[in-house]
Amino acid sequence: MLIVPFVLEVAIAVGLTGYLSFRNGQQAVNQLANRLMGEFSTHIAQRLDSYLDSAKRENEKNATALKIGGLNPNNLHQLGVFFWSQTQTHRFSYVNFQHVSGGSIGAGYAKGVWHIGEQSKPGAGGTDIYSVDPWGEQTYLFNLPENENPRLKEWFVAASRARQQVWTPIWISDDRPAAANIAVSTPIFDRTNRLVGVTSVALSLREIHQFLSSIRASKNATVFIVERSGLLVASSNEQPIYRTVNGTLQRLHSSDRWNSLMAAATDHLQEKFGGLEAIQTSHQLSFVRDDERQFIQVTPYRDELGLDWLVVVAVPESDFIGEIYNNTHTTIFLCAIALAGAIVLGFVTSHWIAEPILRLSDASRDLALGKLDAPVKEASLIAELDVLAHSFNQMTEHLQQSFDEVTVALQESEEKFTKVFRTSPDPIAISTLEGKFLEVNDSFVNVFGYPREEVVGRTAQEVGLWANIEDREKLAQALKQDGVMCNLEYNFYSSSGELLTLLFSSEIIELNGKACMLGVAKDITGRKQAEEALRQSEQRFRGALGHQCIGYCNYFPGRKNFAGKPFSL
Repeated sequence: MLIVPFVLEVAIAVGLTGYLSFRNGQQAVNQLANRLMGEFSTHIAQRLDSYLDSAKRENEKNATALKIGGLNPNNLHQLGVFFWSQTQTHRFSYVNFQHVSGGSIGAGYAKGVWHIGEQSKPGAGGTDIYSVDPWGEQTYLFNLPENENPRLKEWFVAASRARQQVWTPIWISDDRPAAANIAVSTPIFDRTNRLVGVTSVALSLREIHQFLSSIRASKNATVFIVERSGLLVASSNEQPIYRTVNGTLQRLHSSDRWNSLMAAATDHLQEKFGGLEAIQTSHQLSFVRDDERQFIQVTPYRDELGLDWLVVVAVPESDFIGEIYNNTHTTIFLCAIALAGAIVLGFVTSHWIAEPILRLSDASRDLALGKLDAPVKEASLIAELDVLAHSFNQMTEHLQQSFDEVTVALQESEEKFTKVFRTSPDPIAISTLEGKFLEVNDSFVNVFGYPREEVVGRTAQEVGLWANIEDREKLAQALKQDGVMCNLEYNFYSSSGELLTLLFSSEIIELNGKACMLGVAKDITGRKQAEEALRQSEQRFRGALGHQCIGYCNYFPGRKNFAGKPFSL
């Protein structure tokens, strides 16, 4: 009764505290994950803006300079050096200008070297490749044979058709190592709105790939950028976003199983929205993969040139909640220590409290058994129990005194009862309710004439006292109902066979814990005989007096009240 509530209270309090701490930790993890993913998505969008805007801005500057004459489209050497300086400053993968007549100039990284590629016009012997030193001096390296019409390149065709600045589709270069690239192209028109040429700036998506790898949200997080078609733009994983199929480089799809978390996130988004094309605003979602919760932040990324990508951040819950699990294990360990301490403290406290209570309990049992000579030890550290023990000892002393007084009074009462019982002039008997005599007095022996030893231990029927034994049974039934019967006249036989008439009174008493019958009788046999003699004498007197009255009535015939009828006194 002392240990269990104490330990249970501690266990519930500690367990509830640990559970609430864990739940609060989970909620904090959810909020932290959502906030971090939102911040990462914003950071990625800002980096994309900075990286892509530099290409759009520089390409727009080149187009304006070529249009207004700041750069001479016919001076390919000048353009080559200028483009090369742009690639070094902004780390563009390539800067191009393609004249509508077929001549072209470009600078950037290709075929494993930073170079300037110049082609005066189609059919003029291919493209001459020059290396450039830090001061812009060119050194001829080699000639690339012409294998295609530069005018058919995608960046040229896209800008010519759109007649405005546009992004080209992503392509995979055949450099070593290969890389995914995207270019922004701007058409240049003369005063008659006739196409003069197209300038473009190409960006390597490897830069975005490295950036995503450097800002990974957590240990096992995956960050990737995907087109609406599902083709990867860049990811935070070490694997490239392309693969070789039959000797051809092909881009990977985000739902390909080479990265399980990326594929699972893509599948969940497609299932949730019915396709990546339907995602128009930022969303924070979660799903379960391999019995583990995963958080997703998907944010559309668009620009004014028609670029439309999705930035996805996928983070396993375990990356955030692992520390909480460790803290939970520590909490459980501390709870176990606290529980063990509570049990030990509960045993000590309960023993400290229960020991004086047990002494009081033993003293109460002894008191119930009549042992009043064993006082309770009052030296207790608990003030209330010390007071209770002192009060118990005082009560024991008072009970002992009362018991002694009652014993003396009982002895005196027994002596008085015995004296009255023995010296009473009326017969007194004590018997069981079944009629067995337990004790009789001397008057009983004198009136009925039976020796005491012939009566005690035998029933009234066995002794033969009652003239009518049914009167004895009726008396017993009446006593059981009423408890007391007074002055009832019954007939008994003495030992000599003489019929005795007695006034009998009886009451149920308790003797040694058993209901008994106390009977007191008064012998009225002589009085009954005298009353019978008086009755007979009265009858004789009435008869004689009746004859005289009849004669009187005959002597006074005129009396109507008598009418000659006899009467008696």
